[in-house]
Amino acid sequence: MKRLHTTCFAMGLFFTRFCFSQDLQRPLYINDHFAVYADSVVQDKFVARALSETELYSTYQSLSNKEKKPDAGYHTWILSKDISAFPQYRSSYPLADVLYNMSLQEMINAVEPDSSFRTGKEWAGVWTRDISYSIILSMAFLQPRVAKFSLLRKVDKNGMIIQDTGTGGAWPISTDRMIWAVAAWELYKVTGDMDWLRQAYGIIRKTIEADYLNIYDKETGLVKGESSFLDWREQTYPAWMQPADIFESECLGTNAVHFEANRVLSKMASRLNKKEDAINFQQHAERIKAAINDHLRIPGKNYYGQYLY
Repeated sequence: MKRLHTTCFAMGLFFTRFCFSQDLQRPLYINDHFAVYADSVVQDKFVARALSETELYSTYQSLSNKEKKPDAGYHTWILSKDISAFPQYRSSYPLADVLYNMSLQEMINAVEPDSSFRTGKEWAGVWTRDISYSIILSMAFLQPRVAKFSLLRKVDKNGMIIQDTGTGGAWPISTDRMIWAVAAWELYKVTGDMDWLRQAYGIIRKTIEADYLNIYDKETGLVKGESSFLDWREQTYPAWMQPADIFESECLGTNAVHFEANRVLSKMASRLNKKEDAINFQQHAERIKAAINDHLRIPGKNYYGQYLY
């Protein structure tokens, strides 16, 4: 997917899990398809190699959008942005170092002229779920001002969270907009901004109370709507399912989002000395948790189903 690239911030840390030797010739990880070394990845005839912590060489080929054929030759990436304002990462493994620096540059490049995050190369503007997950993963810490501005771009004139366009148009068939609440809480944890806490609390509460009336199944206690995080309906639902069917389905990922949104709202209420609200929203969260375990956990297995229909 060509979505927001800044979530690759942790790539450098990921590679250190495999990095136990400083011998550049010794594979750190190998399988039938590719091998990872301290300074490179090799896959058949293709190779990507870190020449330094600021330069990457690659012979991997991609298909041109216009000509639909492999591009020729090799590619080099050289750090061209000032990343000194962000946390620095250094290790004995050149590949981890250059990927970390590349991700910081991609993060900088993803900021639009209006100071919001661009969702991705092919996706202009701010999308609720994409920006929220990115903020949770790292952007609240790395770029809190841009994160806040981007979240506010996804609030409508009525002070409610905007649901991105999805199956059947948007809300209430797509119902994962409440991930905004989790991102807003992450931003508060980084900044400690009480004005932001009060503003976000009002937005989240108004939005979640609309959901209580429209997307909660009174029989199961689960919320209805399309899956969150698992994107593209063609890959997550059978072809026969129409928007009405997807609305009636009760998805694990989306219910996890609503569980955490209610829990976050309870925590916010506690910080704002709204004790009754804190208890109420925590009870909502517990009901969703119980419903997930009652209806989505597969008997005799150690895992859950994707959705109930």
